[in-house]
Amino acid sequence: MTRKGRFAGSLTLTHNGNSLILPGNANITTSINDRFEALSLGSGNWIVTKYQKADGTSVVAGGVSNVVTATAATTLTSTPTLLAITPASYGVAVTLPDATTCSLGGPIHVIDNKGAYPVKVLNSAGTLLGFIFAGVVSHISLSDKSTAAGVWTIENNELVGASAQLLTTNMTTIYGCIALDSDREFILGSTASNTYGVVYQKSTNTFGAVTLIRSYTLGNLNPLCILQATNQVLVVTCNNVNPGALEAVICTITSNTTINPQTPATATLSSYLSDNADGCGLIAVGTSFIFSYGVGATAWQIREITVSGTTPTISAATVLGGTAGGLIVAGDSTHVIAVSTATTHLYTKPYTIGGLAAGTGTDTNETGYVSVGLVKLTPLGSRWAVIYYNGSGVGTKGGIISLSGTTTTISIAILDSTNFIQDAIVIGSNKILYLGRASTNNCNILTDTAGTASAGTAITLSSQTARACLYVSGTDVFVQEGTTSYFVQKVNCSGTSPVLSKTMSVAIGNTNVPVFNTSNAVLSRSQTAVYGTEFTQGILTGSGTDNYFPRVKSGVFSKINTGGSYFYGGFSEYRGKADSERWVTDDATAITKIECVP
Repeated sequence: MTRKGRFAGSLTLTHNGNSLILPGNANITTSINDRFEALSLGSGNWIVTKYQKADGTSVVAGGVSNVVTATAATTLTSTPTLLAITPASYGVAVTLPDATTCSLGGPIHVIDNKGAYPVKVLNSAGTLLGFIFAGVVSHISLSDKSTAAGVWTIENNELVGASAQLLTTNMTTIYGCIALDSDREFILGSTASNTYGVVYQKSTNTFGAVTLIRSYTLGNLNPLCILQATNQVLVVTCNNVNPGALEAVICTITSNTTINPQTPATATLSSYLSDNADGCGLIAVGTSFIFSYGVGATAWQIREITVSGTTPTISAATVLGGTAGGLIVAGDSTHVIAVSTATTHLYTKPYTIGGLAAGTGTDTNETGYVSVGLVKLTPLGSRWAVIYYNGSGVGTKGGIISLSGTTTTISIAILDSTNFIQDAIVIGSNKILYLGRASTNNCNILTDTAGTASAGTAITLSSQTARACLYVSGTDVFVQEGTTSYFVQKVNCSGTSPVLSKTMSVAIGNTNVPVFNTSNAVLSRSQTAVYGTEFTQGILTGSGTDNYFPRVKSGVFSKINTGGSYFYGGFSEYRGKADSERWVTDDATAITKIECVP
């Protein structure tokens, strides 16, 4: 809890190391119109984090006499310091000292960012605490020194900032980002005619060379990548010809950031590649890797890739029962589950790795539907959930899939009999929150109870007709809505039916809404919900009418650029090595890493 105030006259504030911690650990004699800001430490104890005299001067620690200049990463000590830093690039970090060696109160340190790039602030454990933007002066105080990390109060702190940037025209679109280890990330990107990779090393804030992986005209299969082994990344691509030419290649990583594409394996499709399995990517099942795609006008197939050393082998195609959809998910260590559709039919079936032999599946005929459209397939505890809709736009259902041996079964519940889905998100191990497009009855919960699907009682969040899930916090889901007025809604999902517990108006009219203004935890949206292990909602959700469609970038998004905040529409749907990170493409000239305080 923070309190701000103004003094109406003169009195003496007495410093106390427990109950009233003052700047400089010294008493203050107040004057009329002096202002302060204080943070509650609980049990009636307070720390004054800001104190400004009526004449505009600040009361700062008298011991801040050590002045240091820097252009690169700097680690502060317990000695109170004024750090005048001029960062030469993105990603320059200032690390605070071991809190147990410092005195409570402050400001202990002052950071003056004199450069053109934001400066990261880390605690002694390396955890991101925030960013000091260009031209900003920040006073830093300490309110808890019981651990080395401490609890720091950072004035003028920003929760989101750019932490790395590579100037390149070879990655106009980012298709994947995977963690090689705790320090390095492999980024996969393409132009219209080539696919490239690059490795970023966080500890040195450096990039390796942007490396050509395949020269070809991109088709409808987005380039795919997955960590196959230590310092080995499997990349799968397909060109835009008829018949399509698949290619799978192992890229070894040497000298930390050097990419070395090995000899690729190839396979020729029966026709042109027509579609992706949206968001599924490459799925690891045991030691194999499975992917799904549409071929020609009326078929969906899956293939298996195995790797010996650095040599991949692509299996023959296995044709799915349906002619559309083709979403896949890992079942167990030896099976992949595929869900597909054909007109009014919904199919589920397991396939065993080592040849993709088909097991026994299900065929659900939705006779009242014009057609069945697949939306989402996701793990849900020990089972899997699928959400699908009536092709006429009237009606959405959720199914719970169970796997026993080589047999799948499905239990289905009606989420909405008149509405079309806009978004959904996983809550815990047995629930999914559903959001619909209509102005009424637009929110419900799908629950899995020992393999049986059930739907709660739908509620109306608002009369708006555009909405998207932002993130989950415990059993609460935060939802952004807006077509004319814009809201963030807090939905309690602890029961079987949703409950609207709080509404926060964030904008009126056509203003675009950067949702980080509401919470710094937006990026806690699980990377496995609800499309697959490489999918997440964008870092920020624009308030355009299409903001509910994952992967659509037509909304306006908040962007951190040199010196401040701007707007940008190209945030990648692929996470960085953590949920609090995203890579973005910048007008086809750069890729930039955005981080959020976790």
